[in-house]
Amino acid sequence: MKRSRLLLLKGLCFILTSCLEAEVEIGLKRDGSGEMKMKILPLDRSLNPLINDLEADLKRNPSFKDSDITRGTEADGRSSLFVRKKFNRVDEVDKAFKFISKEDSCAFQMIIPRENHEIVKKVTVNMPGEIIESNIKGFSGNSLVWNRTATSGNKLFVKSKPPELFKNTILILIVIFLILGVGVFTAILVMKMRRKPKEMAKTLNFCSECGSKAGTDDLFCQNCGQRLG
Repeated sequence: MKRSRLLLLKGLCFILTSCLEAEVEIGLKRDGSGEMKMKILPLDRSLNPLINDLEADLKRNPSFKDSDITRGTEADGRSSLFVRKKFNRVDEVDKAFKFISKEDSCAFQMIIPRENHEIVKKVTVNMPGEIIESNIKGFSGNSLVWNRTATSGNKLFVKSKPPELFKNTILILIVIFLILGVGVFTAILVMKMRRKPKEMAKTLNFCSECGSKAGTDDLFCQNCGQRLG
């Protein structure tokens, strides 16, 4: 009886892994914290009920109790399940994930469990700093995309070089000086614009007899002939 149950369970796992596909994105920080995003789809819309069962299972799973789990519908009618989980350590998501952060490098390792080997079709990893080494080709900057195929292995290794603090500090200082420079220039311009009407007012004379405006070099009022000054 126990053996028949075990065979049934294995059969169900095989059916599920053959009917679902998933995309996983993991963003890592230097301290090992980060965020995981996962999108799960059935291979055909006739298999949409599997998404209902999977949603219920994930919500009961202690590892995903603090996750944001939402449903969606694709353009082709397939139901989709979105899972978003923040973590303090990447192994909180899966014990098969490991992250090591050293002074000169950071390393991430991912082993896809056997039961999920065929489900996971795409893995995106965002590392702290620039990626310098991986068993997957085609990485650029701090991001790596692993498009998995039927012949792909189940292991991923990524190593990155943390950003240099000195360069970042210089960049921040340059930005601060630029902001301060723009602020000082704007303040000087505003002060000049406010001062100009006052200076113009000082250079104008007015006739004490008729009140007409007169230039600074005029000796007599152009309107009534009254002597100025």
